[in-house]
Amino acid sequence: MPRRKKKKNSKYYGGRSHGRGDVKRGRGKGNKGGIGNAGWNKQGWPTYAQNKKAWLKSVKGFSTPVDKSIDTINIFKISNMVEKGKIKDSYEFEGKILGSGEINFPIKVRALSFTEKAKEKIEAAGGTVELIVKDKKVANVVNEEEKPDVKS
Repeated sequence: MPRRKKKKNSKYYGGRSHGRGDVKRGRGKGNKGGIGNAGWNKQGWPTYAQNKKAWLKSVKGFSTPVDKSIDTINIFKISNMVEKGKIKDSYEFEGKILGSGEINFPIKVRALSFTEKAKEKIEAAGGTVELIVKDKKVANVVNEEEKPDVKS
């Protein structure tokens, strides 16, 4: 006896393809989904991939590489911003300051890191350079003088 189940064409009364494109694409068990895991490597792949994520990502210890790039800016861009009036006397940047270009204004620059040329040029113009310390865990270190006398 044939199985009684709801037809798939309940929504598409008007056309003969019932929303599946060409008429031929709606025929056969492969297009209907099959039984069980049939068609997992064809039409059922997106669902299979979602359910088997651990297997696909290889649980054996591989992890995707993290992008460790940091933002950079050159001195000439800082100089242009000062000339346009966007910066007055100090500038803070969460990245690295590079030494390309010239600067003629005394300005206080704070950043995560600087190149040697960038430091020299900013300080030669009368400005100051300051490093930003970001989320560094400092170990609890006790000086030799502060250690209590412990007798074992």
